[in-house]
Amino acid sequence: MSLFDDLPLELLHVICTFCSKSEIRSLRLTSKLLATIADEHFLHEVVLFFAREDFETAESIIDNSRIAKNVKRLTFQSDRVPWLGPDFGLWNEFRKQSVRSTTTIEGPEPPDTTFVPDETDRERRFRLRQPNRSLVLEENKHSRKELRAAYDHYNLLSEDQNEMMLEHRAEECIEYMFQKCSKLDTVIVAMNDHHPAWRSVEAFRKGMIHPCGDNATSRLGVRSLNEVLMAAQATGRKPSSLHVYPISFQFFGQTEEHMEHIYKAISGLKTIDLKINTKIAFDRELDIDIDDDDDDETIAAKVEQFERQAERESYWDASTRVTESFRDGRLARFLSKAPLLEHIAVAGIRTYLPDLMIDLKDIIPSPQWPAIRVLDLQCFQCPEQDLLDLVLKYRDSLQELRLGQVLLTKGDPNSFFQALAGQCPNLKSVGLSGMFMSRDIDYNFEYWRTTFTAAMEKYLICGGELPRLSTYTSVSLDLLT
Repeated sequence: MSLFDDLPLELLHVICTFCSKSEIRSLRLTSKLLATIADEHFLHEVVLFFAREDFETAESIIDNSRIAKNVKRLTFQSDRVPWLGPDFGLWNEFRKQSVRSTTTIEGPEPPDTTFVPDETDRERRFRLRQPNRSLVLEENKHSRKELRAAYDHYNLLSEDQNEMMLEHRAEECIEYMFQKCSKLDTVIVAMNDHHPAWRSVEAFRKGMIHPCGDNATSRLGVRSLNEVLMAAQATGRKPSSLHVYPISFQFFGQTEEHMEHIYKAISGLKTIDLKINTKIAFDRELDIDIDDDDDDETIAAKVEQFERQAERESYWDASTRVTESFRDGRLARFLSKAPLLEHIAVAGIRTYLPDLMIDLKDIIPSPQWPAIRVLDLQCFQCPEQDLLDLVLKYRDSLQELRLGQVLLTKGDPNSFFQALAGQCPNLKSVGLSGMFMSRDIDYNFEYWRTTFTAAMEKYLICGGELPRLSTYTSVSLDLLT
């Protein structure tokens, strides 16, 4: 046991504060406790969950100037726990669903077709029941008293999240981070369980239901992205890298006055990565109208009514409503306000209706950036020539090209590939994924992780002879690695 283990945590922090990095690296080898404290002094990323204790912890950590000056990236995982109202039975069902979706069963669950030599029918049935038994044990390992305590904690957590939203607590914390962390220039805003470490947050762990999404609003990601960018704008900071997974189409259509503040915050971006929200049935132009004096039952009824309204809309109508919203140029206008972009990644709405994809011209109408190094476009439609013109405009600077789920409204994929192959001298990486469709031909090209896809990607980089599917097997690369 090290002598450092007997010292208070505050004193260990002081020791790290007044030591050089090389000295800290040596000291951390003497004690596990000191190593844990020292790691915070090499902290490069802060991950924030939407919990009061998380905001307080982050503010406490970056109060140490030696830690704050090393932080370069912020991940804001803004999921909230669902509002369930005063219903223990409903909470318990959600708890079981949370267990099923997050519990890892030891060992792979064998498929029903697995063949085990010399296995009797009884042994086989027993083997296949084991994962289910493990899951049942996990679901039912808590006593009634423990469940009731967790339920009470969950309701307090849900109410506290509503209070934090009204207090703009997240924006306050992130603004503080921008003030303290001089090197903070990369921001990730995520929802829908993008970050798996929610169990590390005691408030969520005690509530026994993992946070996912935000059922108090239809504008998924809008509030949290607004909070991040408004915090940056208030402190005069301009991040160089922004990643958002996912974001509602409604974010880009906010009032002109508000968007002017947003545009100032993104004017220094060099990298942008956007994934448009694909839960389009619930992505509506209205929010749940919750008043301050509404009781739990009233709020629950309003949430239920909102969800029923969304369910009545057909998938076609919802897809049309969302894709047509981009025709006013809202997304293209947003990207145009970041004149320094070198890395553009935009994933449109992935639907099973190919006619309802976002037009390329509604994403990038007239390329205006001096040198794009990375171009990553998914789920869009355009004429072949428009896509070719866009890529070739950056032939001298382009180093990475990724395309997926593309509908060519005129032309065909092979013609596009042949015109592009070998034309970008600095191109080092190509990624093709999903289906490449065309209105001019009656069949689709599919590119998954196969040897043929790898050959086509290499062809686009080096040129040569167009690969033919008939000369390649459809072996998955995942099976070869």
